[in-house]
Amino acid sequence: MWDVRTGALVAGPLEGHTRSVNSVMFSQEGGHLVSGSDDKTIRIWDAQAAELVHGPFEVEGHSASVTSVSFSPDGALVTSGSEDGIIRIWDARAGTLVAGPSQGFIGFSTLVAFSPGGDRIAFSTDKRTIEIREAQTGALVAGLFERPTLEITSIAFSPNGEQLASSSPRTIRIWDICTGRVTAESTPAEEHIRDITSLAFSLDGRRLASGSLDKTIRIWHTRTANLVAGPFSGHRHSITSVAFSSDGEYLASSSHDKTIRIWNAMSGDLISGPCEGHTREVTSAAFSPDGRYVVSGSEDRTIRVWNAGTAELVAGPFEGHTDSVTSVAFSPDGSRVVSGSDDRTLQIFDVRGALSSDYSRAQGLATTSRLENGWVHNSSGELLFWVPPAYRRTTQWESSTRGPSNPIELGFHLLTHFVHGKDWTQCHR
Repeated sequence: MWDVRTGALVAGPLEGHTRSVNSVMFSQEGGHLVSGSDDKTIRIWDAQAAELVHGPFEVEGHSASVTSVSFSPDGALVTSGSEDGIIRIWDARAGTLVAGPSQGFIGFSTLVAFSPGGDRIAFSTDKRTIEIREAQTGALVAGLFERPTLEITSIAFSPNGEQLASSSPRTIRIWDICTGRVTAESTPAEEHIRDITSLAFSLDGRRLASGSLDKTIRIWHTRTANLVAGPFSGHRHSITSVAFSSDGEYLASSSHDKTIRIWNAMSGDLISGPCEGHTREVTSAAFSPDGRYVVSGSEDRTIRVWNAGTAELVAGPFEGHTDSVTSVAFSPDGSRVVSGSDDRTLQIFDVRGALSSDYSRAQGLATTSRLENGWVHNSSGELLFWVPPAYRRTTQWESSTRGPSNPIELGFHLLTHFVHGKDWTQCHR
């Protein structure tokens, strides 16, 4: 385990698994770590002491590699998925099997989701049906039977955990978790013409966004499944992800066309974009907490941060991954970006220098200075100097926390030709 601010090793290595470790996850309070391995076991570690506290879980365990593990939101349970096609639920404190094959958690599944409260799990074992079970007991809450000839392509819980959305493959369905009944279903005339690839609820749970292979985004009312906005057209290739801003006013979309676009989620008007710069498919996009920025990850192995209003690159490209970036997100305070990759690593990038609006009281140039409309300001808003347009892209403060020896680097290579005072007009000569 590493300190994300300094890159220093703070604990480990945690040894015990006898084959490759495929998945790790912290409990929500950060006190424990769960791991799954090719040795067919799950182990729970004390994150502070770096000691094994439970496991290996192997009695009635998996008969093939454990490929995915996750904690419930309260940290009391652990789910594990395996190449043996079975989902198992474990008591994280006792290390005992809570629910498994005998309770119905059986069948190969790539679609699994915890409810926001962590008490229920939705999953599809055959991409034809959805089941919701009690996480503690495995008891069937609802068997949501889809049409047997149509494959389920995505599922998502509503923020309050009372509804579940599914697509299969072009039809949107909204389910009542308590009754297991479909409460709303899209009509063929309004549906996507190709498979849906991504679903996202707005924070208030009233709207659902869908992205599709047909290159469009649509917004649905979750009570009626009626189309309320869209299709939003503009991308040249299929949509890979959709995400609402926290206030629900805007929607970000990423695509195989290597771009990100920002839309008015109500009118469908293009607010900004395309955000261009990635050299391969953009796999993931997410808003900052304040909605001013969008972070993107790509198969080109880089992460970039964009101004949501202007589509300008404000930070990045951040490099370091050795394989495709699959997921990106902002930290809750918006100061850092975390990325996950097919190279099996997480990286955390500090973006405060480019994005932060909480500046110190320093009167001169510092990492808290900012560039606006060509002028560099100090923390009090006073003008320090003007940067010609050709050089503005390079005057960004970027740093990546990757290891103990990597310094924070400033992009001011033009400082070797810096002029000030009455000579500032000579800066472009």
